[in-house]
Amino acid sequence: MKVSKRIKRLLAISFSALYAAGTGYWLSHLFLRKHGEFGDEPHFLERALAPIHLGAALIFIFILGIVWEKHIRTALKIHRHRFTGWSFIGLLCFLSLSGIVIIYASEDWIKLAQKIHPWVGVSLLPFLLIHVTKKSRSPSER
Repeated sequence: MKVSKRIKRLLAISFSALYAAGTGYWLSHLFLRKHGEFGDEPHFLERALAPIHLGAALIFIFILGIVWEKHIRTALKIHRHRFTGWSFIGLLCFLSLSGIVIIYASEDWIKLAQKIHPWVGVSLLPFLLIHVTKKSRSPSER
């Protein structure tokens, strides 16, 4: 059930890039927009961080596929950390779907997803920390 140090490192780097780019994009969208001739205009950080966030998300999902094979399937078989693990996976699925909505959906759906997506994204780190730091229970404690 252990994930190799190399995969952990790749997962940590990709998650950090994804989280930092997403948080930076969101904060620049909220606080650094400038009022231009045609309304609010994005700050250069917002424009720069959007493709970085998308690229980091794709890399993270790829690495998560490796983790699924090495870690998640085994954990499901031995019934370890199922609540925190499934919560994290559920949040990732929601974020993936809301990211698609932000890119491809109608304007009403985009506005809704743009309000929810960042809050769910920011909540990923606490869920991940809870999952990683949770003590393993022995079979007799279940």
